[in-house]
Amino acid sequence: MSTNPFTTITEFYQASRTSKVTGDVFRYVIGKAIPGVAGLLSVVVFFRLVGPEEYGLFSLAFSSVAVVSALAFSWINQGQLRYSGTKEYDAEDFFKTLGRAWMLAGLAGLSLLTALLALKLPLASQILAILFLLAMGMHLIRITGFQANLQASSVVRLEAVRSVAAILIPLLAFLLFGKNHAALLAGVAASFAAALLPTSPWGRQPVRLFHPLNAKQKKLLSLMWNYGWPMSLWLSSMAMFPALDRYLIQHFHGNELTGTYASIFDLVTRSYSLFLFPVTMALHPRIMVA
Repeated sequence: MSTNPFTTITEFYQASRTSKVTGDVFRYVIGKAIPGVAGLLSVVVFFRLVGPEEYGLFSLAFSSVAVVSALAFSWINQGQLRYSGTKEYDAEDFFKTLGRAWMLAGLAGLSLLTALLALKLPLASQILAILFLLAMGMHLIRITGFQANLQASSVVRLEAVRSVAAILIPLLAFLLFGKNHAALLAGVAASFAAALLPTSPWGRQPVRLFHPLNAKQKKLLSLMWNYGWPMSLWLSSMAMFPALDRYLIQHFHGNELTGTYASIFDLVTRSYSLFLFPVTMALHPRIMVA
């Protein structure tokens, strides 16, 4: 591909007319409609059910998980997009390497998340946030794997299951444990885990996190880290701004105002992502290997 930016844009446009790009964008548009509408609906429903104070506590946990997840797991996802299309590494190499990467990232993320939430939430809520982080990490790695292999339909199905479960499971949790931030956090965390139930996060093979890596797989792990860690820093820094807003508002004005702010912020951001993400999800894996 040419290094001239105008030629590059033309080539991508021509490729989109003769390849699966346009079809994938359409699939992601349809697929994003379900989680997008469900996400918007969940903000309104949960805010009204638990109230601004409990929603504020939930938003602190959720935004903290988002920051730590971006920092701990984004390098894995970028590595998948970059190296899964190469001929040097087969499915077995990625299966074992991703298992080890998830374990290392999860341990690092667990420590950081505990430090962030130590003075903000009760111990039970901190444990739920950690489980949420691990489930989200698995979910993102699996979604990225489908995206890297240009399996847009699989991404759509998985996100549809998760988004619907993210409403139904918290409602069930409210019936069992009451309308509070802990039940909401447990329900949302369970929705990410529920989307992984049909198969393991890495495919149809059993997960073996402690399987020893050979020299080739260790090299792949190193390549993924060296390639992806700058993106982890970038994405976590972007996620840190809304999290910092919540921490500051909670510190100076309490949980009730934090919940009100978070609900408005969530409605706005989930609205524009509904229109922007389908295009980026279709083009991203193709640009990474270009």
